[in-house]
Amino acid sequence: PSGRVKRVLKSAYGSFLSDYPVTLLEDNDGSVLVGVTGGLGRIPATLDDFQPVPVSGQLASGRLIDTSSSVVALAINKDNQLLIGTHDSGLLKLTRNGANEGVALENLSRSFQLPSLAVVGIQYADDGALWLSHHGGLSRIDESNGDVQHFAARLGSRGEEYNSGASFKSSDGMIYFGGPRGVTYLDGRLERASEQ
Repeated sequence: PSGRVKRVLKSAYGSFLSDYPVTLLEDNDGSVLVGVTGGLGRIPATLDDFQPVPVSGQLASGRLIDTSSSVVALAINKDNQLLIGTHDSGLLKLTRNGANEGVALENLSRSFQLPSLAVVGIQYADDGALWLSHHGGLSRIDESNGDVQHFAARLGSRGEEYNSGASFKSSDGMIYFGGPRGVTYLDGRLERASEQ
């Protein structure tokens, strides 16, 4: 309440994590996921440490993205998989076990035919559709059947470039994406490609 800084968290000595956070997301166990330049970190619910996201098996090295990239958007789907939007490596999906350790990593950019590798916003609509904002407009993905729709300025999007961390879903189901030309908002239930 005093407004004074209570604690400053920095990455552990020798860690590949930078101390430049770009995006934050509360995880289902009360910890905070932190997207940084060159990696993905985690602050436990006790708010007293900053370490790389725990991984196991084939991901044992812990490094999930190239050090030149940045994690700029995060979301968790209904299967507890972590979606990771990066500035130049596209959209990654980290499959996690019950302890929230990463066990498999997949790049979804090619399968979704994304027009840009700068995925800066990730939101799920109430109908389950995945919406992405990127530097090529907006994309709506129905993961159940693989249907993908891309929306640029000619199809109703206010712009074709969006800002990192400028996405939000309100309690009434509206989805918002912010960019240099203002805010685009929609109800997420787009049924026809021609519908604006």
